[in-house]
Amino acid sequence: MIKIDNISFSYGKSPFIEGLSTEFKRGRLYGIIGPNGCGKSTLLKLMSGSLSPDNGKILIGGRDLSDIPRKELAKISGIMPQMRPTPDMIVSDYVLCGRFPYRNDKENCRSEDIRITEKALLLTDTAKFSKRRITELSGGERQRVYLALLLAQNTQIVLCDEPATHLDVKGNLSIMKMLLDIKKQDKCVVAVLHDLTSALRFCDEIILMDKGNIIDTGSPEDIVKNKGLNRVFGVECIPVTTENGINYVFI
Repeated sequence: MIKIDNISFSYGKSPFIEGLSTEFKRGRLYGIIGPNGCGKSTLLKLMSGSLSPDNGKILIGGRDLSDIPRKELAKISGIMPQMRPTPDMIVSDYVLCGRFPYRNDKENCRSEDIRITEKALLLTDTAKFSKRRITELSGGERQRVYLALLLAQNTQIVLCDEPATHLDVKGNLSIMKMLLDIKKQDKCVVAVLHDLTSALRFCDEIILMDKGNIIDTGSPEDIVKNKGLNRVFGVECIPVTTENGINYVFI
């Protein structure tokens, strides 16, 4: 669904990403992991179209990302950024904005837009404060509202930059379960994840980055076996078999 072909990107005159290639398919949850400043968020911004590569191509369904009109792209791909301004809006009105790509500029909200918005609020457990202003919410509550907006946009590609930021353990598990539910709808879900344990436990495939390059890709089991985590993070990862499957311990 998304093919990244030999892209390079620089901040100013300083090369940051060079010759990077990878591919993302539908019905999969991908976790992008790596140290701070290694290029995870930059890669996600390039995939969303908010940044443009200096060289190479990003293809979506065989089409060059740069050739897809913005409103059409908003029906195909949506992103939940790591940081954004906090809008002083009612939660339900804000989530309804996710339906904008499907309406003409002068068209009022349709019943379908309302239905999809209400479903997104329920799925993210934000319906209970849908009439409150976003500025009144905690950081974790805002994260769930931002995810609800993304769900309302109803795209085949879902990009999330550290979606569990500000969330406690229960909230983190809840967000990861939501991402699993989204990918089960035959969608391509790509998330930059800070929590290595969650990435290894929930993702179908891992992209391990360091210094603007992809160090390793593969299943969580392969990533652990190949010792890339040891090299990049300087820690040893040990798989532990439990009644609920394989979990991972870092030492």
